[in-house]
Amino acid sequence: MGDDPLFENDEAPVLATERKRQPWRPRFGIGAMMLLMFVLSVPFTLLYYMLNTSESANPFWGRFGFMFLTLAAPMLLLTVVSVGRLVLRLFDKHLRRRYDE
Repeated sequence: MGDDPLFENDEAPVLATERKRQPWRPRFGIGAMMLLMFVLSVPFTLLYYMLNTSESANPFWGRFGFMFLTLAAPMLLLTVVSVGRLVLRLFDKHLRRRYDE
């Protein structure tokens, strides 16, 4: 841009500045850690119930726990989440109607 005082001199050599290397820091919060623990707890619980059925006096309860978690827990969890969302939506609609009046 030549001699214009508003702009830097284009003809000046560009000096490369060396950045200090920062130590690695994790980029996740407590919510992400809780979600990870929840997701990882399910397969480890299934693995525990699958492998440790012979330790108890009655192996039926270990097998029952494994079968319940494998077959029924996903459907039960989806049902609870769906009903919870419905209740929150109805509660929110009720509050909006109340404050609009």
